[in-house]
Amino acid sequence: MKPYSKSYLKYFLFTLFSLFISAINYAQDSILINDIKDKQIVALGDASHSDYTSGLLRVELIKKLIEEHNFKSIVLESNLFEVYQAFEQYKITNSIETINDAIFLVMRNEALNDLFMYLKEQNDLGNPIKIFGFDSSFSATDSNTVFINAIKENTNYNNLNCSDISDSEFAKHFKMLTHTNLKALLRSKKDYNVVYNYLMCHLQKNNSHSIINQALSNITKTIQARYDKVDSDNFRDQLMYENIVFLKKLYPNEKMILFGSSTHFIKTPKAIESSFMQNNRITLGALLTEHFSDQYSFIAYTAINGNSLGFYKKKYKLKQAPQGSIENTVALSPNTIYLNKQSTLLQKAKSSRLLGNTFINMNINEVVDGLVLIKDNNL
Repeated sequence: MKPYSKSYLKYFLFTLFSLFISAINYAQDSILINDIKDKQIVALGDASHSDYTSGLLRVELIKKLIEEHNFKSIVLESNLFEVYQAFEQYKITNSIETINDAIFLVMRNEALNDLFMYLKEQNDLGNPIKIFGFDSSFSATDSNTVFINAIKENTNYNNLNCSDISDSEFAKHFKMLTHTNLKALLRSKKDYNVVYNYLMCHLQKNNSHSIINQALSNITKTIQARYDKVDSDNFRDQLMYENIVFLKKLYPNEKMILFGSSTHFIKTPKAIESSFMQNNRITLGALLTEHFSDQYSFIAYTAINGNSLGFYKKKYKLKQAPQGSIENTVALSPNTIYLNKQSTLLQKAKSSRLLGNTFINMNINEVVDGLVLIKDNNL
């Protein structure tokens, strides 16, 4: 059997299996779609990157938003350019590994495989859905090769007159950075200087490919921020925000879906009673709320019961929900349910495990626009 035939067999089996999982009932599903169908940016977040059931539910929702409400861009929590470039290749190679190699390892699962195959089918049918990353961090299996090749293809690689750094010297030092996601800067300022100076020269000379330029600009800003000892968590979300604004300017008339961890999508960090969130935390979601107002909407996914999945897909039984949590309030529900800000249950709840499967006190209505509570998570 050819490799692509195996991929489509897995796609069929996955789709068949999805019919049997706990789904949101029709009435609530209609409310969820009605809440977000006209938004410009919809973020769908899970408690942990590896969660399978919420991935499956989000993929099914994405399909409806594409087919029924004309959403055109899917943006994953992985590197902006690496995801874009890999999907363009995947449309040609038909190998699912092409796109999987471009996203963070912890995000790779069958739910996203289903999404990638579906998006390719849409393109083949003449519906040009785009896919990008919104992160500045490197996410590919071989980021070094991806970026070096992109630079070669999009500029006169041998004639950067503003730099006396050779191409081979740049490639050597760039490789040192990408292997450790720029953490090598803590050890070697020479790597920082070589890569930063070369890329700044490249950005001045090359205007032919805006997406690779934006990704390279992310790298230079990250290098400078590390050198200046800027708060890394806030700065990463700041660059995520700049990438979303960049994509909206590039495609101003296209509605967008973000897919990633709820930690980044939080609308009001101060509404969460944790030292991390109270310590001047700035999230992608807070920045998007400020910029796009009610055109940005965040739907979070959390488990009523079941399991979480560890980094290597090992199951861990979730703790019983405590009194006052939204998960405990709906514990007797026979199905997965959706609650929005109009729900009195959501308004009265004092805590949730929507962030990292750890119960935290919060004003949920200030954190999210809606919450999907999953029955029998990852069983």
